[in-house]
Amino acid sequence: MINKLKTYYWNIKYFLLNIYHHRKALWYSRPWDYTGIYLVLRDNLKYLSDSIEKYGNHLNKKHDVKRMRICIHLIDRLVENDYYKVDYVFDNKGSDGVSFGFKRVFKYDLPKAGKDGGKHSVHMQAERLKKQDQDMLFYILNKHIAHWWD
Repeated sequence: MINKLKTYYWNIKYFLLNIYHHRKALWYSRPWDYTGIYLVLRDNLKYLSDSIEKYGNHLNKKHDVKRMRICIHLIDRLVENDYYKVDYVFDNKGSDGVSFGFKRVFKYDLPKAGKDGGKHSVHMQAERLKKQDQDMLFYILNKHIAHWWD
């Protein structure tokens, strides 16, 4: 009986700590959006990486923490979903080579715009960058997550 009470105590304690720890992810989580899943995963990785960094005593803990932080960074990029952001920069020479105006500059370095004024290339580059981040995140998780415990 006493063991059951101790088990309930610890379960309730960690349940409340988990609610506190995931409060931001729970607050922003919506049933129609995938970002809540990323936020919970990010919070868990952050909590685990901090714990392993402070108290971990297993081999290669620095490499594990580094991989977790890379995953956290990738999740931040995926949640921000800023792949389509286009900035406008003042250009002394407009498209005709004489007048001045603004030229479209993607947040990340892009190749020259195509015949469609860059709309297609911006979309393709943004999708490529997003897929690259997703692939890298899930590759790291798939390969290393089973070893991340303390």
